[in-house]
Amino acid sequence: MDQRFDRYGQAVCQYIRHATGREKQAIQAELSAHMEDHAQALADAGYPKTYARQLAVEAMGDPEEIGRELDRAYPRIWLVFPWAAAVVVVALALLLAFILPGSLTAMQEAVQTNLQARSDPASRGDLGTSAPLTTPMDRCFSLPGGTVLVFYGTSLVQEETGYTAYVYTVRYHQNPLSLYCGSETPLTFSSGEQTLPEGQVWQDGWRSTCYQCYAIGNLSPGASLTARYDYFGTVFSLELPLNWEEVTP
Repeated sequence: MDQRFDRYGQAVCQYIRHATGREKQAIQAELSAHMEDHAQALADAGYPKTYARQLAVEAMGDPEEIGRELDRAYPRIWLVFPWAAAVVVVALALLLAFILPGSLTAMQEAVQTNLQARSDPASRGDLGTSAPLTTPMDRCFSLPGGTVLVFYGTSLVQEETGYTAYVYTVRYHQNPLSLYCGSETPLTFSSGEQTLPEGQVWQDGWRSTCYQCYAIGNLSPGASLTARYDYFGTVFSLELPLNWEEVTP
């Protein structure tokens, strides 16, 4: 068994105060088995074995947050149910959270943020950039670990040093109950043959959802802009639409 899986399970269980030692061992075994299955699926899809195991751990989310959330929401569940039955009870409790007012409010907000990112990411606003989104987009890419990256718009601003393009993206986990939205997105930008330096990055979001806006400066009038992702075998390029007839002064 991978020691990273064991350490993750131990980290989760140290925040579950009402489980016996035997129950914690069962929880850790179940978590390890789940990560083992996930890592094997990624390896079968072509990812290097070591990287597949890393992604399987990352996809589980922050162990402290998960452990504390479980401890707060279900403080006595581990005393009453064995682990297999507890999984069913937890799932039912999450469903009831949408029916019973005031229960699991934080998790509801996280799920709503995730679902909003899928249906209408532009409603999040300009993320504090003061650069209104002028060219909507809807291009989605699946990333390792169950994450989806969406390019949902661009804008152009004329500044003292030239023109700056703002590229709006959101990254969300396919499981809205996840506490993890994937690793930082390793994007690079270019115009023609020239690689452009990434400027300021604005971020917003929570848990399974992360909004990011990239500022790409020093563009010439009428220039094109391409985003490229290249990380452990997942590679794609996307030419971004820039509306040079609608530049924010």
